[in-house]
Amino acid sequence: MTRKLALNEEYEALAKALPTMKLNEVGQAVLDNWPKVYYAARPYLDAMLLLTDISQNFGMDTGKSVVVYFLGNAQTWRGEPARLIKKELKRRAGIR
Repeated sequence: MTRKLALNEEYEALAKALPTMKLNEVGQAVLDNWPKVYYAARPYLDAMLLLTDISQNFGMDTGKSVVVYFLGNAQTWRGEPARLIKKELKRRAGIR
């Protein structure tokens, strides 16, 4: 029971912090919560780690496209942290 309460508090803290995090901080939260990142999502996660805002570009790609492609390749990532982080990334990208 105590472990479940601690996890709930951890998820609440993550949910509260996500809207104020820079994009690279969100990327770090992905790394912290997804130990074996799917190989096809990894390049987009690596790009996110170098951007502070979705309005920035990564090479010829927009930050928005990096986030959208990451989300498309992160469908195997499950759990509460995944749900919270994906929801925030969708919000930033303007996806419903």
